[in-house]
Amino acid sequence: MKHRFTPALLIGAALMAAMPATASIPSSYQITPGEGAEVAELKTIEIYMPTEEDVFSYPTPDIKVNGEPVAVTHATSGDSSDRLTYTLTQPITEAGDYAIVIGAESFYYGWYEIDNSEISWNIKVKSSGPVTPTIPDKPYDNPGVMMEPAQGEVTSLDQFNIDFENVFMVDFNPSKKSTLIDNATGETVALGTGSDGAGTSGMLITLDKTITTPGSYTLIVPEGAFYDYMTDDDLPECKFLYTIKESEQPPVEEPENVTAVPADGTTVTELTEVTVTYDDFDVIYLRSTPQIDVTDASGAVVASGTLDRATLQANAVKVVFDNAVTANGEYTVTIPKNVVLLGEDDQRFARTVTLKYTVKGIEIPPLFENKGVIIDPEQGLASYLESFTLTFTEVQLPDINYTKKIELIDQATNTVVATGKASTGAVINQLLIDLDHPVTDAGTYVLTCPEGTFYNGGSWEEEDLPEFKFLYVLDGKGDKPIEHPDNVYASPEPGEVAGPLSVVTLIFPDVNAVYKHDDEGIKLTDAQGQEVATGSLSLGEYANEMDIRLRPEINQAGEFTLTIPARAMILGDMKDAVFSSSLEIKYTITPTGVTLIEVDGDTTGTIYDLRGIPADKSNLVPGNVYIVNGKKVLVK
Repeated sequence: MKHRFTPALLIGAALMAAMPATASIPSSYQITPGEGAEVAELKTIEIYMPTEEDVFSYPTPDIKVNGEPVAVTHATSGDSSDRLTYTLTQPITEAGDYAIVIGAESFYYGWYEIDNSEISWNIKVKSSGPVTPTIPDKPYDNPGVMMEPAQGEVTSLDQFNIDFENVFMVDFNPSKKSTLIDNATGETVALGTGSDGAGTSGMLITLDKTITTPGSYTLIVPEGAFYDYMTDDDLPECKFLYTIKESEQPPVEEPENVTAVPADGTTVTELTEVTVTYDDFDVIYLRSTPQIDVTDASGAVVASGTLDRATLQANAVKVVFDNAVTANGEYTVTIPKNVVLLGEDDQRFARTVTLKYTVKGIEIPPLFENKGVIIDPEQGLASYLESFTLTFTEVQLPDINYTKKIELIDQATNTVVATGKASTGAVINQLLIDLDHPVTDAGTYVLTCPEGTFYNGGSWEEEDLPEFKFLYVLDGKGDKPIEHPDNVYASPEPGEVAGPLSVVTLIFPDVNAVYKHDDEGIKLTDAQGQEVATGSLSLGEYANEMDIRLRPEINQAGEFTLTIPARAMILGDMKDAVFSSSLEIKYTITPTGVTLIEVDGDTTGTIYDLRGIPADKSNLVPGNVYIVNGKKVLVK
């Protein structure tokens, strides 16, 4: 697209408005209507170049009549594409003399795509006045073309789904605009742009404005606005007749069957994203990714986002807004029609999806003051409650009275929803509280530690510490805190190893020392999730190493997972110590030092597994190692 807005051109336009243009038509051009022609109306300008071929217009040609720019559509025709026709969107019918100028670089021609030079000439319109338009009285016939909305009465005009039934694959020419004509005045009231539609033969025409004024209208789809993708042949002109009725209320569009998260009509604490599932279809596609707006009760846009299908099931879309909506109020999220394409075979565009939400921010009640103790997570807004770390700032060695009950109480109902168990922390002035189950339901909760639940274990008097209370408001999201993995190396490294696997050494390069805390729950499981060995912790060769000794050692073929729960070890010294995170290490074991045999029910003697438990001879697992007559054997 070429733009030429220069002062000289603007001055020239002003002069042309005051005097006729001097004829300047190259001899290689044949212009209709030509210099001095007299016509009843000026509707089309045809440029024929008999010595050239491939004459095509640029998308925005510079065409002026009496110095004023005029809007046109354009089409190339002829066996050698040697005819270019400009059609005025609003024909000139008033009698008078007219100076026509086609600016330089409005079109190009020939093998080397040569730009035209400026063309100017004069014509005369003989009409004594405007031609009274003829209002069509019956729909147009367009063989092989289906249009939605169908010709006839409508309440508004803005988008059209056009399907060429006899063409396998259709594409659109963005430079060819469809026009919507007011049949009463003959004026162009809207321009339409083509785009991809439903299926290979379906296209979409979108007007640059929505028309709701009552009256008779004709949509003109020019030749070449769409073409056969396989042959590159232009599809012919089509016309469609519509009537917008007087005082007709816009129709209520049938809603799509969708499921939204958050659910439509619900109250949320904030609006950050919305996921929409089209329940009647197994698969959907995005034909475009327009901006999706959140509007408030006044219609003002307060947040925006774009549709995305990444990581979602095949019939769902998600929009993540650029900023969270947190102010209290009523809000609407709208996914426009003709954006989502539904189905695989009998495809159609989705109708408009409108979702209503009420945002009501969470009010945080006054928090409790707890002198001498800091809790993590801190009091206030949260999503997930399960574990707490208490750091005592005025007691160096807090201890626990296990007879006291730690409870999480729902403040609204004053009922106990979970109980807590205290244990020692990674640092001497820290204690832990673990609830008997996670709590995620929205509401206000108080974690209560009665007086005497903790006491000063570093004094002779062992005086009780006062009651502590901690307030939390859960937002109902249930987002579990992200556990950050430790920087740790394992020996042997994860992957394929030769059996037997008896010891795994963990090396923590970021700390100077590592200590055993609790090795309960360390286990090795097979591919089916069955526990085949347990692990115990012991200090490694260096201070920052920890050995995991497996009982029994494993020397059987297969894939195995070593699981080490969180808090199994303490990493670091003194006040900087922290608990270790959970860890999984995967191994594929190849047995060594065993005999490969075939075992059947006739084998004499008792067969034992590696734990010394008698095994069923008729149900031995291929690939496992057993003890037969005091020797390790691998079953085929």
